[in-house]
Amino acid sequence: MKLLFLGTVAGATTRDRNSSCLLLTLDSPMQNWLFDCGERSHYYLQQKRIKLNSISKIFITHMHSDHILGLMPLLCAMSVRKRKDDLLLFGPKGISDFIEMNLKAFYTELNFNLIIKEHESSQLIYEDDFFTISTHELLHRCPSFAFRIEQKDQFTRFNTERLKAENIDVGSWVKELKLGKKVILPEIGELKPQDYFQNQVKGKIITVFGDTQPNPNEIIASKNADVVVHEATFREDLIESARKYGHSTAMDTAKMAKEAEVKWLILTHISARYSQQELREALLQEAKSIFPNTDLADDFREFYLG
Repeated sequence: MKLLFLGTVAGATTRDRNSSCLLLTLDSPMQNWLFDCGERSHYYLQQKRIKLNSISKIFITHMHSDHILGLMPLLCAMSVRKRKDDLLLFGPKGISDFIEMNLKAFYTELNFNLIIKEHESSQLIYEDDFFTISTHELLHRCPSFAFRIEQKDQFTRFNTERLKAENIDVGSWVKELKLGKKVILPEIGELKPQDYFQNQVKGKIITVFGDTQPNPNEIIASKNADVVVHEATFREDLIESARKYGHSTAMDTAKMAKEAEVKWLILTHISARYSQQELREALLQEAKSIFPNTDLADDFREFYLG
């Protein structure tokens, strides 16, 4: 898995940093998922030579402009590039109206099937053979959510020797077994995955946060996550500003990560006032003083999760 940050500044873009956008690349199966879409996001994707139509899912954490202004240019660019596949888009209530209104204003129709799924509360929003995804309501000036992605355990190193010894022919049922499901074969009976695979790989948990100030749902969304991506708009000396505008400080986020027993914390959505490297380092060190395994995202920086 790879996390590619395509926008890390809070609020308006600057000469050096884009507003919020994150690309998660999955390798089993190969997919690109986009989280939030700041105003220059589709340009930044092309700068990194990411094919726009390789994105299969888009997740919008909330409806503030620095998280959605790049959405319509991206959707229109996908259409111009003759996208064929369906696109799943998850977002808070109102995202569908936003897209419909803009398409009408642009006199534009998309030439692909855009499937929009809105949510208003904490809930399970998606599940397939490989992942479950849930939303967790946050505390901000507008409805804002975290997305918790839980990868299901995978079984690897299939024991073909045992199948041969038991005179069992390999078939399409192997896929079900690899996904951890029991299989019943006629005249043979029940096969259990742990009996025919030599290795079980624990699935990863990734939580991506929208804007928020500290609240109890953060712990639920982050509990035991392998990596958490969370805003850290301010340093601690501006905690009053953080509360006024519904944001978190770096130390707020670090305290949450420690309580939730997170393995790795990545800070993003940093105020433009911390553009100088020494100021950014000071913000990072505030978090590290509480939660040492913390990194600070920059535009175009990549993080790998094995």
